[in-house]
Amino acid sequence: MDDAIDESCVVKSIQDGDQSVFYYIYGDTSKELIILVHPAFGDHQCFYHQIEAFTKDYCVICIDLVGHGQSQVEDASVKIDRSAFHIAEIMKEENFESAHLVGVSMGALIAQYFPLNYPQKTKSLTALGAYDINISDSRFSKSNKINSLKMAVKILFSMDSFYRDMADLSLANLYV
Repeated sequence: MDDAIDESCVVKSIQDGDQSVFYYIYGDTSKELIILVHPAFGDHQCFYHQIEAFTKDYCVICIDLVGHGQSQVEDASVKIDRSAFHIAEIMKEENFESAHLVGVSMGALIAQYFPLNYPQKTKSLTALGAYDINISDSRFSKSNKINSLKMAVKILFSMDSFYRDMADLSLANLYV
């Protein structure tokens, strides 16, 4: 990524009880907002390769979900609804009325939950590597478990490989 992008990053956090949720702002805050929500076992760095491309036209916020990255806690039993609330609070804190949401894997589940509860705050949704949370189907459940196991194995052996594959998957699907 461009050094100018790294230097323009503003790191902030919101408080939710005893939990700090960190987020990273890239680009011009007067532009439309894209919020990137990372997969399990990842953090905001999963989107390293996308940030430069997106900041040409958008303000980008990447979040470290509770229990990930800098948002570490002793008990990370935060549910999807609380993570969606954190996104809404970050938007409120940064004075954004609405956003495009992009989520990968677990982040896609959170991104899907957000418009169900905050439809007026959602411009669009891109869910990568996740099942539809509105449909209960054993085929999707089995496929999701297999994909989750594959990701866990990648994480055990090489975080760099995991980040690279997630970036490739994200870019391939975003520009189709």
